[in-house]
Amino acid sequence: MTKKIYKASFYLREDNPEAEKWKLKIEEWLKNDYPEIEISSVKPDVVIVLGGDGTIIEACRKYSQSDTIILGVNLGRVGFISSINNPEDFKEKLTKFLNGEYKLNPGMIIQARVIRDGRSVFVTEAFNEVVVQSPLGMVEIEVGIDGDMVEEIRGTGVLVSTPSGSTAYNLSAHGPIVTPDIECLIITELFDHDLPTPSLVIPSKENIKLIIKSFREHKILKLTSTNETVDVL
Repeated sequence: MTKKIYKASFYLREDNPEAEKWKLKIEEWLKNDYPEIEISSVKPDVVIVLGGDGTIIEACRKYSQSDTIILGVNLGRVGFISSINNPEDFKEKLTKFLNGEYKLNPGMIIQARVIRDGRSVFVTEAFNEVVVQSPLGMVEIEVGIDGDMVEEIRGTGVLVSTPSGSTAYNLSAHGPIVTPDIECLIITELFDHDLPTPSLVIPSKENIKLIIKSFREHKILKLTSTNETVDVL
């Protein structure tokens, strides 16, 4: 189902001069060809993202609580999740989009909460994946799904991926590729020292609990804000 676009906005990184150049081009074109569309960052119907996959993911997180359409114009190297991979095609593709010739591809946002000593110390949202890992040693992690322990990992760590993230870190870790229209979560171990376990694909409504049972201390990595040493991230 498509909707009429009355208000458009842009999202780009300030340190990307190429994105700023394209922003000015697209703004000028919209003003000339679609003067009825207001350029505004207040509750836009569509956000035109100029950059690579990382910039698009940032925009998805920022607008995750709204029904704003994210339209990615790839100015990066990969462009897995961009809507327009060649910026030279922006005029033709945007014309089709503004004329209602598009298909929405709903994405998933997952929430991660860190609980330490019985209290919540950190909450964030992710578009691709949540990862628990020990970059310099081994960590033992117990994986639970809705209160039932399903897996014990003794290795580098574990990641929980969305379908959109299945082609990112999950793919590098030899996890399965899942099409974005399937609502699920993917649990993939990272370099388990025991026999490899295939990834688990579970319904998106399930709650996943990752319990850190033990890890090797190296005290090499430090948080810049507090100078505190960390081993599991």
